[in-house]
Amino acid sequence: MTGARVDVELVAPAEPGAGDIAVVGRAVAPGAWFDVGAARPRPRTPDAVWELVDGRGYNGVHARGRALVHLGRGNRSPRKPVILADAHGHGPSADPVTRLTGDALVDDLLASGYDVVLVGFAERQTYLQANAGALAECVRRAAAERTGTAPLTVGGIGSGGLIARYALALLETDGHDHETDVYLSCDTPHDGAWIPLILQQLAHFFGRFPGAGDRAELLRAPAAQQLLGAWVRDAKYSGPVQSPLRKQFLDDLRRIGDFPRRVRMVGLSCGTGTGVGPPLPAGATAFDWNLGALAAATARFQPDRGTDAAIGAMSALLEVRHPTTTDVPALDGAPGGTAEFFGQVADALGAAIPREHRSGCFVPTTSAAALSLDNPHTPVDGLPGPFHEFRCAEENLPHGLLTGPLVRWVLDQLP
Repeated sequence: MTGARVDVELVAPAEPGAGDIAVVGRAVAPGAWFDVGAARPRPRTPDAVWELVDGRGYNGVHARGRALVHLGRGNRSPRKPVILADAHGHGPSADPVTRLTGDALVDDLLASGYDVVLVGFAERQTYLQANAGALAECVRRAAAERTGTAPLTVGGIGSGGLIARYALALLETDGHDHETDVYLSCDTPHDGAWIPLILQQLAHFFGRFPGAGDRAELLRAPAAQQLLGAWVRDAKYSGPVQSPLRKQFLDDLRRIGDFPRRVRMVGLSCGTGTGVGPPLPAGATAFDWNLGALAAATARFQPDRGTDAAIGAMSALLEVRHPTTTDVPALDGAPGGTAEFFGQVADALGAAIPREHRSGCFVPTTSAAALSLDNPHTPVDGLPGPFHEFRCAEENLPHGLLTGPLVRWVLDQLP
């Protein structure tokens, strides 16, 4: 989004003694906002567990991970490994991949004789390049321990797809044979994910008040900065909306070839390919909230470009801020994998919100297809892109959720 920016006008500064800051802090539910994962996978005992360490390291970080190996029907050892990396979040992976996809994908892969290797990370929020090093170690181990010569499938859900993309491209650049036939990208934000800028600012704004947890903790993490197509560092920030960490990640990807070259590229989106997204009118009010005279907030759906377009307001203890955006497309109503971020923030504030306003676009279909985020309402069917095969959902689904038709399509693409 070249030229996109945010500006925040300080209408009135905070006044000492204007109210009890502890009251404001207690009114906002504690904890970091913007985690994803609504599925409730059933407990599943792995046949083996591989501990993974990124020996190479990135920016001083040596990431750690854990691969949960589930053998396919009739297999006594890995024969046809499908390696799937976990997605966006904070802290260690609890239920890698299945917390998003549900159980259908893993069940069908196992029943078809594939071995499923679910890779989680000790710190999902750290640099994508670091976790890619841990995933590369998993790829090397799977190739070494499998019985026979069947090629690997390597991919991931959401940011896990970016981690897999980087890991395979890095292995190729370093001259290693990853023995992978298919790269599988499931609702991965190749051109950036979207968390509404007004919600990011509300997290920073209300995160200043005493309470249990930091509402913007996930936003400040390296992975979020690298994933998001638009990002702000605090509630006062005015300027371009691309994080320097995202620019560095994209530069690093270009340095190693952008995409892996010795694989068949298979991708899917949890959004439609028609250009039609959730019915969230650009610029309309998503929710209003107030805590008497102490605090208030208004969140609007992202306007469609424009200059100094209002996206909401926030106030506390007589401090009032009005944020606007310039040249930012209307991404909330774009087709793509969705997330309940408006609902999460409204619930944390105790604000009433219509049910149809709770979820908006998180990974636009155009981004999952590695096309431009600048025109997120563009139909993607038939458009050129890096994938050999690409599939869209029949409706805009929660991010990462794979329904029966999508699962069957994935199985059809595997070797």
